[in-house]
Amino acid sequence: NVARSIVELKSKSSQMIPLLIRTKERERFLLFADTAYVHFDPTIVVLEKSPLKKVDAQSDLYGLTIGWSLNGVYPDLLKHPQIRISESSMLDWESSNMKLLAAERLDAVYFSSSATALYFAKSISAPVRIIALPTPHIKLYAAFALGQENLRDRYNAIARQAFAEHDFDIFMKEYVS
Repeated sequence: NVARSIVELKSKSSQMIPLLIRTKERERFLLFADTAYVHFDPTIVVLEKSPLKKVDAQSDLYGLTIGWSLNGVYPDLLKHPQIRISESSMLDWESSNMKLLAAERLDAVYFSSSATALYFAKSISAPVRIIALPTPHIKLYAAFALGQENLRDRYNAIARQAFAEHDFDIFMKEYVS
């Protein structure tokens, strides 16, 4: 999960994580790639029987308890006193949150990626609905432990070539379909 990955990068027991949201706070103790080559579209998963059909405004989410990952960054849309974010510390937080949704102990589960939401929606037997959130794309960067400047620079050079033809986007669309 995100919390564990950050602890491992801080302690230098890991050298890098390929996808992480870049924040001012994280820039204090991590190195980031020059460019975010991966962009995700935030979504929530609700049970099919949920009265929530779509989200047009923050107020549509008032009163909901939404599952997410401990120390994960989520959009400002979800930051309101009338929206409760239940942060899971489980290593397999996605599966754990989906089980809680199926058991009706969560109203929704947040995913930064519609592809991830679709993948984990198939993991439970309950019928679900995936709802896009009206937020900007999330930019994900490769992140590196301090002292890994050479690895970051190598990544930057390789990633420029690897992502030049948008192969990742093409692969994700084919995989999800």
